[in-house]
Amino acid sequence: MAGVVVAKNPVVGLLLGGLGGVVADLDADNSWLQVFLIKGCRAAWTDWWFAKGVKKDLFLEMVWLFLLIIEIGVRTILMAVVEIFKSFVKHRGITHTLMSGLLVSGIIMIFNLNYGGVLLVGYLSHLIMDGMTKSGVGLFGPFLKKTVYLLPEKYRIKTGGPDEFAVLLGVIVIFYLVMSLVK
Repeated sequence: MAGVVVAKNPVVGLLLGGLGGVVADLDADNSWLQVFLIKGCRAAWTDWWFAKGVKKDLFLEMVWLFLLIIEIGVRTILMAVVEIFKSFVKHRGITHTLMSGLLVSGIIMIFNLNYGGVLLVGYLSHLIMDGMTKSGVGLFGPFLKKTVYLLPEKYRIKTGGPDEFAVLLGVIVIFYLVMSLVK
């Protein structure tokens, strides 16, 4: 075994790391997690369903309608939970701390140590990237209220700007390569 942070499949590792990377922004309006996983999931399986050339007949339409109803219910519940959560926390608050990263990944580690480790790496990469921005990150909250900046002021990147996207792309490529090599 090459270490704790190992996923048997690099794609699974990339997906779990990506999930860890976006879960910290659960408190942000229109975060990737909300837009893709919660608001936009129906489009993906609906497009797949019809792209496969599934013939329309009454039974398949009923199955599709049943899945749609379940999905709308799940999305509604998830969005309600997210909205309630957001009403109690501010963006880049408690979800942008080492404590939250350890808590979220620790819960996953109870079920699977490796997957929890990969999720933690993704979560920490999010905190590191936010520490490189002009806004910084409250890494040691709620115990210390100090904002942490990982770059000198003149090199800090703008949140959502092209520099942040370039760094993110680099992190994804490096993460995938490491996950491919470490088995």
